[in-house]
Amino acid sequence: MKDIYTLPLHGLVNVLGFWIEGFLVSYLLVNFFPTRSGKKVSYWELTAVSVGIAALLLSVDLIVQEPFSARAYMLTLILLPMLYACYRCQGGFLMKLLISFLFMLLNVLLESMFVIVQYFGMGELAALLFRRILCKPLLWLLVHFLLLNVSRSRFRISNAYWVALAVICASEYLILFPVVANSNHSLLFRLLFIGACLFIPLSFYYTITRLMTVMEENRVYLSQNRQLELSQQYLTQVENLSESIRQFRHDYKAHLFCMDALLSQGKYEELHQYLLKLHQISPQDLNVAQYTLNGPLNVVLNQKAGDAQRIGVPLKINVVCPERSPIQDIDLVTLVTNLLDNALEAASAAPEPMAALDIRPEKAYLRIEVVNATAGDALKENPALVTTKADREAHGLGLKIVRNLVERYEGMYQVSGDSGSFRTVVLLSLE
Repeated sequence: MKDIYTLPLHGLVNVLGFWIEGFLVSYLLVNFFPTRSGKKVSYWELTAVSVGIAALLLSVDLIVQEPFSARAYMLTLILLPMLYACYRCQGGFLMKLLISFLFMLLNVLLESMFVIVQYFGMGELAALLFRRILCKPLLWLLVHFLLLNVSRSRFRISNAYWVALAVICASEYLILFPVVANSNHSLLFRLLFIGACLFIPLSFYYTITRLMTVMEENRVYLSQNRQLELSQQYLTQVENLSESIRQFRHDYKAHLFCMDALLSQGKYEELHQYLLKLHQISPQDLNVAQYTLNGPLNVVLNQKAGDAQRIGVPLKINVVCPERSPIQDIDLVTLVTNLLDNALEAASAAPEPMAALDIRPEKAYLRIEVVNATAGDALKENPALVTTKADREAHGLGLKIVRNLVERYEGMYQVSGDSGSFRTVVLLSLE
């Protein structure tokens, strides 16, 4: 390729192609792997790194003799970004090497596909510009849809996915260029062959992501149903306890009269047995706050207030529920439980813990607002609100359940926050 540098415009196009490749592969790696500092890498840093990569790619292109120039270029495009990712990002060495290798294959595969443009009567400069520059937006789309979108999924992606995608691209590269460059094949055949090479990795991507989406939806559905069953069992038990408490309160005068009669008659053993039966109800069970007339919701609010007290988070509760509502009690309880669980967990790690729940009708909606203190800016550090716990498959379903309930009741879901607080607002239709 050294002959192209004798023509200034040709050399400029090639160098610009190096810079774009360096920028895209750096962008891919720092977004695919979490950074060691936890902060997002700035575009200024990516620009500087890509300039360095472009300079080294240019040096390799000028120094290494043919026929090893292309191999040296591909090896450099793999190793330099991979070394930068090892310095800047978390994650395993082999996985970084695989992603860098996969990017290089996609880039070379795409450029090889666009060799076909020279058969449409384009000049040498136009064909070079198209192959080195104008096809890069398509490479950017491939980086996003085939790589980044899959890596950002909540569902754990097996390394086998990336290995399989790399094998597909490598296989296509080995057979594509000989077919495209072979003038014995018709132009239509070569165009169809290029289309097939694009279709195969895209269809592989669609199949894998669709399978993961269905599995995730099923997991959320099963988890939600299990949570509903447990909530229903819990509410039934607490309602039975509340009924026992109400009956005890109603009958305590009669109990006092009986005990006084037994005492006056000297029947101490019978009095003792009578007291043992009364002791089956613990005194602390009688302290049930009345937040709302909605029995199931009131029970859950008392439970969450107790949880907040145990972990040292002041919890303010203000509830005004409409007398008639199409929202089922079990759905309302599930939604409030998930929101408060997340709020209390986040608030417990804040320097000044605090949480608040406000439920009230607002026009044609039931407005549920939860505010809690945080140890940092949750939206800035984790915009997708993906669980940070090690076992991602066992946690992080709460927000998905909330979104499903919001969708069921034709409502709205909104989050906001800053460096010290986080706010969730849910609107559920009352019509």
